[in-house]
Formats: sequence, structure tokens, C-alpha cells
Amino acid sequence: SNTLDKRFYNELLHIIGLEERKEGSKKLIGRKAEGKRDTGSLIENAINILNYEDCLRDIEKPIDYGETKEEQLYHLALELSITWINRILFLKLLEGQLVRYHNRDESYKFLNAELIPDFDALNKLFFHVLAVKENERGDHVKEKYKKIPYLNSSLFEPNELEHKTIKLSNLEDDYTLPILGSTVLKDNSGKKKTGEMNPLHYLLEFL
Repeated sequence: SNTLDKRFYNELLHIIGLEERKEGSKKLIGRKAEGKRDTGSLIENAINILNYEDCLRDIEKPIDYGETKEEQLYHLALELSITWINRILFLKLLEGQLVRYHNRDESYKFLNAELIPDFDALNKLFFHVLAVKENERGDHVKEKYKKIPYLNSSLFEPNELEHKTIKLSNLEDDYTLPILGSTVLKDNSGKKKTGEMNPLHYLLEFL
């Protein structure tokens, strides 16, 4: 009963930029092989920004993240991506609870491209909305996010690694990501979607 749906698992890994592979009798999850990597995936987007902004200089012991610069950048990006995905999956569960609690009122759905068009907006949702009591929120978010409750959780506070490196808002919004061949996404006619999508919109629609 605790096994992840295989299609969900594979497509989520694709969006993050990871893949499962066999090494002997073991199944391991790691960065996609060179030549299969997508710039728009969460991992590759983060690696590029970490590299261009020279974030390794602010890490006290980069060697803890790997022996080479490439390994260090990957493991930093992986740790950040896991943090971001954990928050987003938590919010998906919260969204479902809000809709059910309010008699299936669809207006309580907030994880969509209309309300969250880019990574900056998602970052603001984390730190300007969920981490702030309703009466203490800025005027610019009070009305837009009026149906989203305050969550007294350290999950929605910037962690030490984000303070030292990058936050979700630093990621590039202009990339695209190929839709997985076995995607669960359907177009308006009910056919499987093909082509490419904005990575954040892909993730939100997929969830």
C-alpha cells in the first residue's frame, strides 16, 4: 500500500532531472546520463545557477558534497531540489484538504499556473504567505492568497543552504522541458500531451 505509482514516480523523476538505473542488483536514483539531461529540469536549472553565481565559495566544506566541482554542484542542487519538491508536495496535500473541507469548492485550489506563473511567485508563496500569519501579510499578497492559511512550520522558512546559495526564485523561468513519452497529461481532446512545456507549469499540471 505504500508503493508509489510507477508512472507518477517516473514522471516526477523526469521533471526533477533524475532517473532510476540498475547497478548490479541495486536500483539507484541519480542525475540523468550526459546527453539525456534537460536544461529545464529542476536539477539542471539549479546546477547552472549555482555554477554561474559561484555559490561553492560560500560553502564551508565543498568536499562534503563531492570530490569534483561537478559532483559538488550536483549534490548541492539535489539537496535544494529535494527541499523544494517536499514543500510543493506538502502544498498539494494541503490544497486537497482545503478543497474537501470547503465542500469541494474549487476556488481553494492554488497550485496552478494562473496563480503561480513562475518560480518567483512560488518562492513568495513559501516565504511571504505560508510562513506569515494572515494579519501580518503584506497588502500585495493578502487579497491574492486570502484562502491560503498560515502554516507554523519550519518547512516554509529559508534553510541554511538556501541562505548560503540560492532560493527557488533564482531559477530561470524561460526554459522548456520535454514532456515524458509516457506522460499522464492529456490535452483537451483526451489525447496524451506531446512537445515541451514550461517546467513549473508542467510540474503543477502533473500534480
